[in-house]
Amino acid sequence: KSMKLRLYKNNRKNDFQIKIKNSLVHINDKKHIFDIKQISNNLYSLIVDNKSYFLSFEENSDFILIDDSKSVNEIFIQNELDILIEEFSLSKSESEATELIKAPIPGILTKIFVKIGDKVTSKSKICILEAMKMENEIICPTNGIVTSIYIDEGSSVKKSQLIMEIKSNVLE
Repeated sequence: KSMKLRLYKNNRKNDFQIKIKNSLVHINDKKHIFDIKQISNNLYSLIVDNKSYFLSFEENSDFILIDDSKSVNEIFIQNELDILIEEFSLSKSESEATELIKAPIPGILTKIFVKIGDKVTSKSKICILEAMKMENEIICPTNGIVTSIYIDEGSSVKKSQLIMEIKSNVLE
């Protein structure tokens, strides 16, 4: 049996048709060899086509963190029902959208590059989160204006804790 998934990474959506059988996964009819092992409650080791990844998530969270040792990416996943609800529901107009910038991992917010009222552009660096002696750049997912900052520089943050809000699509 196959299933349809939609992944969001950096506000870009990708739809996939996935079929899993033994140690093969078919993604959009392309075969991939994979192996997955549970390391702890919410941490998994995943090998796909000889590339290694770590997957982590929290219960009742709407995203998964994927770490490939070069970067940590936050991936939002929707199943077929979620996709149908999104496509048939009335969503906010793009001009009213607010991006919530959350901590992808627990750590210390060592540097904030923006302040309330600043205009920001997609892919610009907005802050640095230090975790396990590694600096993780938090990148702005959209064009917009910083409307709120909830965490002070030097403060500890928990995973998924709200750092700031950006009103998107206000820049042309």
